[in-house]
Amino acid sequence: MAENAYSGTYVRDNKALNLQILKDNFEYSHSHNAPAIKTIVDKSRAEEIKAFFSKTDIPAEWLDKSKTNWERSVAVATWIAKNIQHANPDPWPEHKNCIDLYKWNKEHQTGFNCRCHAIMLHELLLTAEIENRFITCMPKDTNDPDCHVVNLIWLPELNKWAMLDSDEKEYTVDDDGTPLSLQEMRSFLINEKPFSIKPLEGFTVNEEYLKAYWCKNLYRFHSHTMNGYNLEDTADGSFPEEDKLFHLFPDKVLRAECDSDYYEKDCEIFTSSEEDFWGTK
Repeated sequence: MAENAYSGTYVRDNKALNLQILKDNFEYSHSHNAPAIKTIVDKSRAEEIKAFFSKTDIPAEWLDKSKTNWERSVAVATWIAKNIQHANPDPWPEHKNCIDLYKWNKEHQTGFNCRCHAIMLHELLLTAEIENRFITCMPKDTNDPDCHVVNLIWLPELNKWAMLDSDEKEYTVDDDGTPLSLQEMRSFLINEKPFSIKPLEGFTVNEEYLKAYWCKNLYRFHSHTMNGYNLEDTADGSFPEEDKLFHLFPDKVLRAECDSDYYEKDCEIFTSSEEDFWGTK
């Protein structure tokens, strides 16, 4: 996240307001219109990525299938966090894929933002055959440019999704220590159920601030309808064929805009069905 008028003290001072906004907009619809999220992994590209990162100090857990998906994912996220700091560089990396992002950071040593962090983690985990998505988390205020991008990791060992954030070095857990998804985090905040924000190994986090921050940025979301390599690495900003930008809004917001809980336009899909957006296994 970048410091601006909508972060820092704004987040702290407006926690109660932003939480009430979530409470006022908690409802989603239950229609089923949107297409399923597709995961496409180019095997030759996966081998190229494995070969490249085998020459780095990426942890051995990365490709070790004797470990759980969560153990492997946290190990990779921690490695990214230790090697790449958060920054908003000028100019930005020209190519947004895990190999070129790693090379760019080695050359410039300045780090990059949460979106590039999430893209890098996304591609590394796909290469390790760990299903995941990167999700943009946004506030209600469309004048607020501050958003945050994190990864959702599928955990077959728990039969659920979990949020993982290499940029802010965090993940969240319930009182039993079970990792939470973004959907669960939103529900926990709205219902004022306790949960904890845990730092990745070797880091500390400001839990109070991050909970206030999440009150602001769990209002609406978007992601790709496709998981795969080079999703945002085109010179003209276009998406791969069949890929669209998929938005989730609270039900009454979408209905107020178009009297529907689902519509499509150009390369975008809008829904208020959380089942469609988050997906189930």
